[in-house]
Amino acid sequence: MTLEPPTAHSFRKWFTGEGGDFHPNALFSEGIKIALLFEISLTLRAIKVPSGYSIIAREDLPIDTAVVKCPFDLAITEELAQRCLLKLTDLKVLVSSKRWGDLASETPSISLVLHNASSKGEELVNNYGAKPNSELILGYGFSLSQNPDDTIVLKIGGIDGKKWEVGRSARGADGLWDEILHSVQQDPESPPNYEDQLDASGALLDMLHGLLDRLPSDREGRRAEMRQEVALMLHDYVEGQRDILQSLVDFAHEQEKLAIEAARAEGVEIVLED
Repeated sequence: MTLEPPTAHSFRKWFTGEGGDFHPNALFSEGIKIALLFEISLTLRAIKVPSGYSIIAREDLPIDTAVVKCPFDLAITEELAQRCLLKLTDLKVLVSSKRWGDLASETPSISLVLHNASSKGEELVNNYGAKPNSELILGYGFSLSQNPDDTIVLKIGGIDGKKWEVGRSARGADGLWDEILHSVQQDPESPPNYEDQLDASGALLDMLHGLLDRLPSDREGRRAEMRQEVALMLHDYVEGQRDILQSLVDFAHEQEKLAIEAARAEGVEIVLED
């Protein structure tokens, strides 16, 4: 198990000395994710404390474990406000599938309680809602590996076109498909036929292949020129965008297949060239 960095140990010692409390089986670690439960950014008793820590489990932690307790008096002191951004009112960090809660008590303090059992070495994360890596990177400076809430925003029809947000497994692609189909439809007054469907699937595939070609490079050589945390964010972002675009390619091929079957039902045999 990785020991706490000296600066994190200093903060823990100061925090507990002022009346705060950490669970003995939780500790600060660095290099797991840039996401922070505590974002330590300024000086602590003349010690420069870098941000980038996570809180992880030193041993197995059962459900309903109170991991952090902070007295209100401490939370509003100038010392803590300046030396550590302890987000007591907005402490909703990381994965949408994780649940935390606040433990009410008669004492002037707040306790953060974990609602998921955690194994040794696992990062203790909180529910910050479903956010794609694009928003996490721009707004908070971290990313999630294989983020299930990743999305890509696509727009059809020029500057005034509607934007469509599509997630992994082509989630939300139906609206995008309907707009493309409508834009290529030969007779807007009639239901789309197989020719319209083929034109729409071809237009969608052309757009997707262009977007895939323009994705930022994630090759090893380029990542070696970056700071480790930046390279990780780039990798996570590109992985999500590529996965979504590929799922849309599969979606477009499925629409193409349905169009061919519709044509066959009308006695028309269509053979597509590679």
